[in-house]
Amino acid sequence: MAGLQEGSSSLTSLNATMRRIDLICKLAAPVFVALIVAAFGSNRCCVLTIAGMNCISWGIEALTAYQVWRTTPRLQERRDVLSSISSVTADTRINNSLERFNNVAAKAFEDQIQRLKQYFASDVWIPSVALAMLHISVLSYSATLITYLLNSGFSVTLITTARASSSVVEISSTFVAPVGVSYLAKSSKRHDQAEEDFEGLLEEVDDEGRMHSAGLERLGLWGIWSQLLNLLPVFIAIDQIHLSQQSTNPANVLSRFLSQRFPRFFASLSMPILTLFTFLSFSRLGLWLFDLTTTELTQTLVSPGSRSSFAGTEMSFVNVFELGQWVLAAVFSNPEDFIWLAGGSICAVGIAAGMYALWVRRRRGHLMHWEKVGAGCGCQK
Repeated sequence: MAGLQEGSSSLTSLNATMRRIDLICKLAAPVFVALIVAAFGSNRCCVLTIAGMNCISWGIEALTAYQVWRTTPRLQERRDVLSSISSVTADTRINNSLERFNNVAAKAFEDQIQRLKQYFASDVWIPSVALAMLHISVLSYSATLITYLLNSGFSVTLITTARASSSVVEISSTFVAPVGVSYLAKSSKRHDQAEEDFEGLLEEVDDEGRMHSAGLERLGLWGIWSQLLNLLPVFIAIDQIHLSQQSTNPANVLSRFLSQRFPRFFASLSMPILTLFTFLSFSRLGLWLFDLTTTELTQTLVSPGSRSSFAGTEMSFVNVFELGQWVLAAVFSNPEDFIWLAGGSICAVGIAAGMYALWVRRRRGHLMHWEKVGAGCGCQK
């Protein structure tokens, strides 16, 4: 990132390319492992091959990281980093080891509090928390959902095929993101110029960065709300599957209503199963669009000196919400209770979408250009 211009399409393309490589490797890895096992017929050979590849990839990563450092002057600049913890441990006036430990622990706690204050003082803490909150959802191809599907009688082949299809959709998001940001940025520029012609022209570079940021915000809004809307049919499908197993459960009012109202579509489980896997895969497109745009927003709107601290705090929130998912899965461990986990996931994604929408409205002053909607439907003259 140090070698790229902030607020430009180059950073968007770089993030999308890195995410594409990551998703392709995650898709290809199980297939590659299966091919190794089939070729050598030994799990030991498979383990040795994977270990050797990890060693080789570590060397390649170290070499390429050195090349990037050598060709980027900004990375070679010396930085004065003062470690308050090391200064305390080096204080010769503290002779008592217990007192020294207490001072180090107190200073470490103060540093963590200071990092939290910096995190919540940034302009993008709301998108960051919204992104972390999505990790509490079980409505993804996580171990919790897969275990529930296997327990419900779904075959491994069907789940694997659906997971592979979802990976293709996820990879497509890395192609959609740069195009979407560019299009929405240009659309925002045309609209803002129409409103601000009387204020004069802005500086070209600043205007480009501002419009690019607007494109990121708008695409992120489309992404997270697309995820939420696609998860609603997933929840209905899970409830319908749950109804087929526990028809007397009073929690299945919605499924019984749908079965009576639309018997053609819900008379059997074929339609709920198709709905489940189709919309669950489409929800991943919105998730990764939101992930890519939020990642770039944190890269560009957080000061360079605070990015590492911000990223570390954000990852802490991600781990907290992931831990929350496992705790809830342990509490609601009965397969019959999975419907409540799914409902809680919908609420979590909805809260995250609402938080991000409020943040965008606070920055942009609006969520939609209602005059364009009115003109499109003929409501305005």
